[in-house]
Amino acid sequence: MPIIKLSQYPKYSLPLDIKGQINQLHRAHVVPELHDDERRNALICTLSQDGKVLAFSELDLRENQARLVNLVVSTSQRQKGLGSILFTHTLRKLSSLGHDLLHLQCEPHQASFFERFACISLDSDTRPGQLISMALPSVRFVAQHLPQSALTKGKIPDGMLQLGSDSTSYHFHSEADYLDLHKVMLSQARKRIWLLCESTQSALLQDQTISDALQRMVRRHPQAEVRILLANDKAGAGYYNPCINLAQRLSSYFEIRTMQNTGLKMKEMVTLIDFNASIFRKGPQEAGGFGCFYNRLLYERMRANYEHHWQFAKPSQQLRRLAI
Repeated sequence: MPIIKLSQYPKYSLPLDIKGQINQLHRAHVVPELHDDERRNALICTLSQDGKVLAFSELDLRENQARLVNLVVSTSQRQKGLGSILFTHTLRKLSSLGHDLLHLQCEPHQASFFERFACISLDSDTRPGQLISMALPSVRFVAQHLPQSALTKGKIPDGMLQLGSDSTSYHFHSEADYLDLHKVMLSQARKRIWLLCESTQSALLQDQTISDALQRMVRRHPQAEVRILLANDKAGAGYYNPCINLAQRLSSYFEIRTMQNTGLKMKEMVTLIDFNASIFRKGPQEAGGFGCFYNRLLYERMRANYEHHWQFAKPSQQLRRLAI
């Protein structure tokens, strides 16, 4: 197995020997952007054996996101898992640097590779020969949960981190992990998202990545449905909130209700995605819980709990769409 070498080179200041090998690597199919803009910060990751570069990834770094410019494996070294090994290392390095959002473009036949890492397509439709725009909504979550086999052998279990396929329970113990799990799962939703939140001040409703996921889903599916159930619709009302603002603009897809004055108390937090994925949290003040990308029985239990609260809740008057 090749020895993997990871290095960060700000402003594309690559050592001459590495730069020369990268420029030669697969030159007929890719033109590295190693000299385009000296003002940009970059991350170059290489995979090498006996001093010879077999693969490299090139990223353009921004304040809170990164763009994958190239991921290239030598033609003679393909189908050996080296691309997966390199991309796994790249994600871990990005996570350690504090970058949690990754954007990329790829050929249509390459999309399945990135989907294995929970990347999602940003395009509603793609023409033949057109590059596909993709994104990884939470680099930290994916880097944290990829198995050791992805790092050493380039092997990832089929369907891992895929909505409707992965039956593993992913536990979280902090607000940040709770939010990251939502980013990954909601970004893959196709038709239904039901959220149960304490108020509009919830981190879920204030997150732009989650708002983008809701908007993508309703624009792709004419029968998409988003429910937002609030324990209190007064807290945070009147302040800008990306998800609530989206709900007011696309009111035919969204419905917001409040449990206020119903006599019911919120004992657990529930999120339902499509028809077999769910996230459970012990309560508004609790950090622990778990989520599952595919578990029909668990989903039905949580759905019954959600429906119980929903049937007694009232349409939110604080957040209703104003007609002028």
